Parts: sequence; structure tokens; C-alpha cells
Amino acid sequence: MSDASPLVPWITATLGCVVSYGVAHLSPRPSSLSATLFAGAKAFALSIALFFAGSLMHALCIDQLHQCSSHGDGNIKYAMGGILAFPIYWLIFSCLARATRLNRPRHF
Repeated sequence: MSDASPLVPWITATLGCVVSYGVAHLSPRPSSLSATLFAGAKAFALSIALFFAGSLMHALCIDQLHQCSSHGDGNIKYAMGGILAFPIYWLIFSCLARATRLNRPRHF
């Protein structure tokens, strides 16, 4: 049986990129330091949530799917994908957010 444990952090990191991309398009682009720091706080909250999601995914992979094997205390590294991708989420929140439009009249 092959061990699918190394896939779990990649799945959670990819899921985090997709979620942060979606949230970024709903948020205005940060234009000040405080808004950039708030984007960082959102990225950190997402990474903490994905830590728990990665832990749950690895546990399900071991117990229900029987595709992963337990590594004792080393199981923590398979839940770390979401936290380690925190800077990527912050970059996505900061750079890919929608630009705020000025209220200009449209000329057709």
C-alpha cells in the first residue's frame, strides 16, 4: 500500500490559494498599511483554519480511506501545509484584490 500522506499538505495549501483568491475578488485592494495588515490577518486566520482542515483530512485519510499511514508524532507535518503557505495567501489577498473604481460617469 502506498502512503498518500504527503499529498495532504499540498491539498490544503492549494485549497487555501483557491479560497484566498475567491475572497480577494470580493474585497477591495488594500491601499494603506492598515488595510495591508488586515489582509495579513485574514491570511493568518485562513492558515489556522487550514491547519485544522489538514489535520482532519489526514485523520480521515488514515481512518476512513485507509490511504495514509500514521506516523505517530510526525503526523503534525502533514497538517502544516496551510500554515506554511501563509505568505502566499497574504500575497494573494494583497495583490489580487479587486481595484476600487472611481465613481466616474460612463461614456458610451
